[in-house]
Amino acid sequence: MKTFARFLVLILLLGLTPAPVYAAPLRPPAPQVTFELLTPLPATLNLGETCTVAVRITSEAEFLSAMAMPAPQYPGRYVVFEGNDHAGRGTSAVLSLTLRGKDSTTTDFPDGVPLAFAVAVRFPGGVTASQWYEFKVVVP
Repeated sequence: MKTFARFLVLILLLGLTPAPVYAAPLRPPAPQVTFELLTPLPATLNLGETCTVAVRITSEAEFLSAMAMPAPQYPGRYVVFEGNDHAGRGTSAVLSLTLRGKDSTTTDFPDGVPLAFAVAVRFPGGVTASQWYEFKVVVP
């Protein structure tokens, strides 16, 4: 009976002992980042005409990489983005994307085809900051 009592006391003590909680470390907050549109977003592009949109990124802390990428809502139709842009380490970068008017939007999208692109930076520790740009372009 004494053995059982000792065993019971041991189980109770182990059960009442708080177990260490293993939690993932919190990510540090993103440094202050500003995204400045250097060129106006186009409202109209003629067939075959190109336009370059540029964004300046400045950060208070050094980032690992920066990238500008289009969101292909209607890939290969109406208005196409010609590639993407990226930059390596730094505290500032200018990224640009080129658009080209490919097909007329007058019948399907008389108010313009919706377009979007994202600009983002990545910091050590997996922290990111991004900006999303949405606009419409008419191709007569």
